[in-house]
Amino acid sequence: MESNLAIREARQDDIATIRDLADRIWRASYPGIISEEQIAYMLKWMYSAEKIREEMTNESIRYLIASEQDSGIACGFAAFGPGEESHEVFLHKLYVLPECQRQGIGTAMMAEIETLSQTMKAQAIALRVNRGNTNAIGAYEKFGFLKTRELCSDIGGGFVMDDFLMTKPLTPSDS
Repeated sequence: MESNLAIREARQDDIATIRDLADRIWRASYPGIISEEQIAYMLKWMYSAEKIREEMTNESIRYLIASEQDSGIACGFAAFGPGEESHEVFLHKLYVLPECQRQGIGTAMMAEIETLSQTMKAQAIALRVNRGNTNAIGAYEKFGFLKTRELCSDIGGGFVMDDFLMTKPLTPSDS
């Protein structure tokens, strides 16, 4: 699929597509890792149209949409922005529909994020990943991320995010 893949910066009119992808991906990928109740809670918390719009307009979080070039059908998305440290970018989201996984889409989005991060003069990319999400952890390790810390955060509603913090150093670009 990689040769038929288009990755572009998302716009406000893509919010419904992002929300639809998140709902489909989370409901297929997270059962067995977190409860159905926590999935519903986190989707409502993290993927309301208002939240995404706020991130895009006021929090400097950039969203990317991956789609099939020929059909324009969206198959994944990512979100990233300034990290806690001035020299890093934080990868908030990187998701691909289950039926589109293992086709190079995540790799292509990660490469685009790395390129954009380097233009932002970032020296590293950091992310959080659920400690039970072995598939995602394995993918991030293949991308060159290392586990650097364990984090457990109360997110309200009686739920926690029990994550690894993973970091990938970036090599300075030649430009």
